[in-house]
Amino acid sequence: MAHSYQAARPSHSPSRDASVVVSNGRRVQIAEWGPSDGLPLLFLHCTPGSRLLCPDVAATEAAGIRHLSIDRPGYGRSEPFPGLLTNTTVTVDIIQVLDQLNLERVAVVGWSGGGRYALALGALAPDRVTTIAVVCGAAEPATELDDPPEVIALARQVAGDPVGYRDAVRDRCRWLADDPHLLLRLTERFAPEVLAASGMREAFVAWMDEAAVRSIEGYVDDWISDAVGWGFTLDQVVVPVHSWYGELDRIVGRHHAQLHAEFIPVCELHGCPQCGHFVPIAHWPEILDQLG
Repeated sequence: MAHSYQAARPSHSPSRDASVVVSNGRRVQIAEWGPSDGLPLLFLHCTPGSRLLCPDVAATEAAGIRHLSIDRPGYGRSEPFPGLLTNTTVTVDIIQVLDQLNLERVAVVGWSGGGRYALALGALAPDRVTTIAVVCGAAEPATELDDPPEVIALARQVAGDPVGYRDAVRDRCRWLADDPHLLLRLTERFAPEVLAASGMREAFVAWMDEAAVRSIEGYVDDWISDAVGWGFTLDQVVVPVHSWYGELDRIVGRHHAQLHAEFIPVCELHGCPQCGHFVPIAHWPEILDQLG
C-alpha cells in the first residue's frame, strides 16, 4: 500500500458547479471534477464539510472518474431540510439528484461523517449503488470509545428530544461559523504532514469556509440525525463495501472498521499504519481503483 500525502493533488476548484432542484423545491449544490462522461462517483463529505474538495484531481482524471460531490442539506449552497433530517431523507435527496443527472447507478465514497450516508444508500437504495468505500467512517452513533462524556450525555438527551435540545446542539456547533479555520489549526498541530500535499492548505480553507457559508444548520442536522439513530443496521447493507481506516486516527477509531467487517455481508478492510483521519488524501488512487 503506497502511502503519500505529498503526491496528492487536492482541489477546491471544480470544473462544473451547479444546483438541481429536488421535489420539495429545495436547491442542492453539486460540484464536479473529471470527465463528464466518466465513471460516476459520488463523494459524501465530512461532518462538517462541503462539496468543495476533490482529494486528488490528477488521480481522478487519470482514472476516468466523474467525481460528483454534493453539499448535504444545510451545508454550503444547499438549502436546509425542513423538519427532522434522517439517513432516509438524505438518501431520498441523493436519489433525486441522481435522477436529475440521469445516473442510474454510482460508486459512493463516504468520508468520516459522510460514511453513514454512504452506508444508508447501500441499505436503503442498493439498486442505485455499485460499490461503497467508507473512509474513516463510523459503524454506529457516538460511543464512549470515541467521544468525551459531555458529548455522550448530550447525544442521549438529543435522542430523547431532538427538537427540545436543538439549541444545545447549535451552541456546540457554533464554532463552525465563528472559527471555520479551527480544524486547519488542529491539523497543523497534530498532523502537519497532511498539508504537504500541493494545494492542500488552500483546499482546506475553501472547503471549511464553504461549509457554513449560509448557516450552521447542516452541521446541526447532522449531529442530531446521528444521535436519534440511523434507521438501518449494518447487515442490511447489501452492496460490496471497502472500509478504510487510519491506525493513527484520533477521531474515528479502527474498531468502527472492524464492526463494518463483522456485520456487513461483503466488506474488505484496508488500514494504513501511517494515516490519521486524512486517508483519502494519502490513498485516493487506491480507493478509486477499488471502485472502478
